[in-house]
Amino acid sequence: MKIKINTIDFKAGQPATKLEIRISKLEKTWKLMKLLGFKTISAPAFLLAAVLCSCDSLQPDSRPPPIGEIVTPKINLSVFDRKSAVNFMVTSIATQCPPISTAGINLPYIVNDFTASDGLVNNMPLELWHSLIKMKMIIPVDDNDSKKQFRLLSEIKETGNSTEKKSFSWELRLVSIKDNTEIWKDSVEFVVIAVPPPQPKE
Repeated sequence: MKIKINTIDFKAGQPATKLEIRISKLEKTWKLMKLLGFKTISAPAFLLAAVLCSCDSLQPDSRPPPIGEIVTPKINLSVFDRKSAVNFMVTSIATQCPPISTAGINLPYIVNDFTASDGLVNNMPLELWHSLIKMKMIIPVDDNDSKKQFRLLSEIKETGNSTEKKSFSWELRLVSIKDNTEIWKDSVEFVVIAVPPPQPKE
């Protein structure tokens, strides 16, 4: 299939229309293809060239810049639940707590010491503790063991209470038993959604 493009002479002194500009682009494309040796081209190839040439260029935005301070939008993080809070603490200990994160094969001997004031959250430090043992990140010992090196202090406090949920703050600290210096500390906020009591059957 051979395609011939007839040239169009623009009227002197008058601005070219969009149609004339597009046809002019097609003409230039056709001449370029002939120059490159394309004597005969397929219809799909030419249609593709026509589409590419017919795209209007974006005009520069002439509007003035906005006045005032540019405020970066804030992204609100999701509220932690109990499971997410435990995972957060495990990750923080594994990556930021030097005696554990850099232990290698020489695992530290750690005593678990936690305080909680609500039965809803008493199991969380134990879940964390068991995760650290299962992942072989620590060697658990008690206060009577002479090998003990560090004490993991865990404290959970209630920070808010409503009919729908309870809010808590969980703080973890790793302290050296030798001189009682604080090695690492982190905290996380989380909520526990209240579960409504079952309705009596009629």
